[in-house]
Amino acid sequence: MGPAVRGWRWGWPIVAGVGAAAAGIAMALPWRQDELHVGLVARAAMVASGVAVLLVAAWRPLRDPPVPRTTAQLTGVLGAAVLLYPTSLSLWGAGLGGPGAAGVLEVLAMGGHVVPLVLFQLLPVVASGAVTNTPAIGTRSPRRGTRTGTGVLLVLALVVASNGLSGYGLRGGPGAAAAGVAGSLLWVSSFAVPSVVTWAAVRGTAGEVRRRAVVAAVAALAPVLVITACWVLGAVGAALGADDTTITLLYLGFSGGVLASAVLSVGAVQARDALVRTRVVVGVLDLLLGLVGAVVFAWLALAVSRDLPTGWAVVVGGAAVAALGLPWLRWHGWVARVVDPAAELRHELAADTGGEQRRSLERVLRRVVGDPNLAVRYPTADAPHTAEDEDDDGDGVVLAHSAGAPAVVVLSSSPAARARLRRLGDCSDLLRPAVLEAQLDQADQLARLAASLERRRLSQDLHDGLQGRLLGLALHLQLSSRDVDDPTSRLLLEQAVDVLRRAVDDVRAVADDRLPQLLVEQGLGPALTSLFGQLRTRVEERPAVVLDVPATRLAAPAEATAYFVVSEAVANALKHAQASRVVVRVSEPSGGRVVVTVDDDGTGGADPRTGSGLRGLAERVRSADGLLVVRDGSGPERARGTVVEAVLPCGS
Repeated sequence: MGPAVRGWRWGWPIVAGVGAAAAGIAMALPWRQDELHVGLVARAAMVASGVAVLLVAAWRPLRDPPVPRTTAQLTGVLGAAVLLYPTSLSLWGAGLGGPGAAGVLEVLAMGGHVVPLVLFQLLPVVASGAVTNTPAIGTRSPRRGTRTGTGVLLVLALVVASNGLSGYGLRGGPGAAAAGVAGSLLWVSSFAVPSVVTWAAVRGTAGEVRRRAVVAAVAALAPVLVITACWVLGAVGAALGADDTTITLLYLGFSGGVLASAVLSVGAVQARDALVRTRVVVGVLDLLLGLVGAVVFAWLALAVSRDLPTGWAVVVGGAAVAALGLPWLRWHGWVARVVDPAAELRHELAADTGGEQRRSLERVLRRVVGDPNLAVRYPTADAPHTAEDEDDDGDGVVLAHSAGAPAVVVLSSSPAARARLRRLGDCSDLLRPAVLEAQLDQADQLARLAASLERRRLSQDLHDGLQGRLLGLALHLQLSSRDVDDPTSRLLLEQAVDVLRRAVDDVRAVADDRLPQLLVEQGLGPALTSLFGQLRTRVEERPAVVLDVPATRLAAPAEATAYFVVSEAVANALKHAQASRVVVRVSEPSGGRVVVTVDDDGTGGADPRTGSGLRGLAERVRSADGLLVVRDGSGPERARGTVVEAVLPCGS
């Protein structure tokens, strides 16, 4: 906040204190004017309103300059003008000063309401421009900036013309009556301009900017309500001869309207969003309708009370208020959608419990905007976002952002549907669950792709390296067996050649991303027996790998994953952990799961984060929606070793 803003922030409370003291001294003087009498209650209400408006102008949460500073300063000038009015009225009413001073005081007293009323009209227009034409708050638009400036100039021009014509009418002369009527019409017309300008500025806005623009537009209705109340109460007072009461009510309404307009205008541009929540905005509109209803009720009840009993007058006034309020109840939902177009989307998403967030969002958006062919894209998860996807340059509308980039883009070929989508504004908070779901799905797809690429790399390595070595070794043993005379030795060599050929077939299957034929035809148990059954310990000539595999066939995906888990874990144990014995256990399927455990007596200390084999194994298990756990062995009978445990889904 700049020094100028800080100075004004402290300056307005000082003005409020000095002005309130001066007004108090002036109001303590006796009222001596017979031409007009303004009661103490009415003058005190204006003083309180002026002080409150000055304090609103000094409110700390105002945004930084430049535009909101204008709003704050205009609010302060309005408060000072309102505070000056009852002071000048009190001094004039007390008959102070000589002939010259008395004339000045009379001008201030009789015309002192003009300046506050003009500022009263201009403040919502300036606030609306700050909301809809500031990059930090809304979207800078030359057309909106021109509209705001035109509204301000038009109000000033109407006020000047009105006062000129009214002054000519008061002086008399040719056409004085017509000039007076024209001046009054122009004066009343000036009150309609801010409402037209501010409500027109609401069009084309969305989200928080729209709610702020609506608050400014509601503030512009306060002058209209005040001038209408003046006319109604003036007519009723003249008919009933209750001038003093009418004047008091007029000034009370003026004081309350000025304060309400200042609070709403400043609330529209302030940093906090207490006044721009949908419920608050709709509540303010409800309150405004209630005030209109009260004015209508009072006018009709007083108007007919001369010809009807009091009870019937109240009934007539109540009927008029009911006629005004019942359509409002019918249109209340529509009003909420105008204030916050995303309200319907929020409600429909909360009511839709149809599963995935992204599918739910697409269904709801199709209903809300009326386009059954609408599609939703998630650029951060699906594909990069391009300018052709967005708004007028293409068929897409951005509804949410993540880390500054478009996160939800809705594609529609219907111009009407795109217009409704743009009115929803930025729905990042509302659509965050769908965005997170898309990002998680993207992360899962990337993990699967990485696992697939790693398997392809390993397959190529097996095809190019290990397969050739095994074939060379098998051929070498086969040729060597011809020179061996001992039948037992020749038989062992032939068996070794047979095992190597089966190993070559397995390597080819893995390299081509195929499963071993024995696994496909007979299942996990026979495939593991063929793979490890002939491995023996060097000392005791006992099986190096002990298999505990049920005869029950598992689902094909579970069998394939279990086979690779056991193969990799056993190979790691024998090659890296110096294990002499490995126990493989595969549980019976239970609860849609099967548990595969590989337990060795090696050195232990295996870590999936450091070894490419276990890391690739973990990715394979995760891609199968399973869980891999690697831990050191423990228990009273052992102090070392590694346990690899995989929990795999096993559908029937």
